[in-house]
Amino acid sequence: MTDEGFPPRARFTALPSQFVSGFLPQMEDLAEVKACLFFFWKLGQKRGWPRFVTLSELLADPAVATGWAGDPQNELTRGLALAARRGVLICRSREQAGRREDLLFLNTEMDRKAAETIGVAGFALPAVTGSPPVDRP
Repeated sequence: MTDEGFPPRARFTALPSQFVSGFLPQMEDLAEVKACLFFFWKLGQKRGWPRFVTLSELLADPAVATGWAGDPQNELTRGLALAARRGVLICRSREQAGRREDLLFLNTEMDRKAAETIGVAGFALPAVTGSPPVDRP
């Protein structure tokens, strides 16, 4: 970015209002905030149904790999784990072509149904230390 700000015709990323008014004020860990913002950014690039983001998509993106306090992969997965514990995301895993693929869905009724349909099992992101997040709004 430059001092000139955003270019003409800049693209925007949509955020659910409940995320901004309910979840975001409760978040104290910057990794959780960043992980959610990167998730919403990637999700906004998807078309069709079901919409989900894979963990490997996030990890492979150069924009996601920059600006973390520690190791990008550890910080991203820790942030996603916090968001899943808070109820922002749903995590599922499936086998595809002999490989495990970790899927991240927004925790909406429609996406919960999609996750049940295509996700063969839940997967656990790394354990998160510290106190559990505040109850969901």
